[in-house]
Amino acid sequence: MSELLWLPVKRFKDLTSLEDLSILGCPKLMSTRRDEDIIDLLLQPSIKQLELADCGNLGKSLPGCLHNLTSLTQLLIRDCPYVVSLPMEALLRLEQLEILIVMHCIELISIEGLGVLKSLQGLRISGCPKLLVNEGGDEQGEGLSLVDLEIDDTALLKLSPLRNTLPSIRNLTISSSPQAVMFDGEEQELLRSFTDLKLLEFFSCKNLRSLPTELHALPSLQDLHIQSLPEMGLPTSLKNLQFDCCHPMLTEQLEKHLVKMKISGG
Repeated sequence: MSELLWLPVKRFKDLTSLEDLSILGCPKLMSTRRDEDIIDLLLQPSIKQLELADCGNLGKSLPGCLHNLTSLTQLLIRDCPYVVSLPMEALLRLEQLEILIVMHCIELISIEGLGVLKSLQGLRISGCPKLLVNEGGDEQGEGLSLVDLEIDDTALLKLSPLRNTLPSIRNLTISSSPQAVMFDGEEQELLRSFTDLKLLEFFSCKNLRSLPTELHALPSLQDLHIQSLPEMGLPTSLKNLQFDCCHPMLTEQLEKHLVKMKISGG
């Protein structure tokens, strides 16, 4: 579909039973025949899953595309360089949204309405280097109760409303992060906020030199997938430990810890 130039905007209204829609690999796509006449693409409110990836100029009308999607439960946006923001007025209507994934949108600077997504359970944000979640106004994340979170930069945790939802998160994945040190300095307090965290995974973090020294302070952690062992040791609540392709010395340490876990677990 790399040569697709336009979508039949008016015909979408006839797809009254449409639930899943994916628009992928259409870099030349526009929402109308004329590039200078970009209008909102009105999608059916029956849609429950929407995936947009490398969809050309359609990204310019993306906020408008979301206005009608009152049944949407999953939204995936990736490789859309024209997406600059996801404003509150667009996300307010997504009352059923449970999973939001935003990847490699290099010009995205804000997700202003994140705190209003009261049904949101899973969030993944990666490859959006300019992203700043709005810290002002009334958006404090009081209605946001995330369970699963995946990010590529721990700095995102400092921003409202994510900061206020950390105690509810049970599964945290940090993937493809360029950081050498995580949860250092003032970020140590952020780590202590994960009071209900059950699973912590560091995935494809090739520059990571060591795990946070405060890792032992996580009271509920049970599953850990790591690349290095913190100096202060691991939480006593830990029930499952996975490690792959580690340095021989680290592997030896982890194997000893596994033995201790098995002994203490009976």
